Amino acid sequence: MADCFTCLSSLCGGAGKRLPGGEGENGRSHPPVAAVKSAVKAAKLGDVDALLSLINTHGHDVCDAGDPDFFNYTPLHAAAGAGKDAVVQFLLERTNGVGSTATRVIRVDPKSSTEETPLLMAARGKHRACSELLLAAGADRGAHTNYNKKTAGNWVEEMGI
Repeated sequence: MADCFTCLSSLCGGAGKRLPGGEGENGRSHPPVAAVKSAVKAAKLGDVDALLSLINTHGHDVCDAGDPDFFNYTPLHAAAGAGKDAVVQFLLERTNGVGSTATRVIRVDPKSSTEETPLLMAARGKHRACSELLLAAGADRGAHTNYNKKTAGNWVEEMGI
């Protein structure tokens, strides 16, 4: 069964609707689909202020859920694929706690419906700064899509990283 971040658009599209499945990872509830779509758009455009506003309104989950109508891309996918390194850094810095007890609240390697990760998207787009930020955060170099066996590491190596 698909996890609750993955859903059919016919089940969850529309303003005010929430992604199905009740609670998400770590017992967190899902944000409204419209908010997730806004977060993905803001990330793609490089709008950190809009992302911060969405986080303040809906919590960090708005930046960790995928858009069910757009390959289940998260804001991190969108920012990495568009080469928006300031947004990638902003998202990767979102944590709960302080110092050694801090835990990242945005997944580094979320997978789209085609198993793309943000690192794959950044590296394939030759976005060096985004790729370096994701690698420093522990992104999986071995990740590959379900339609191409070329790994994130292969793409990264082509950039000389």
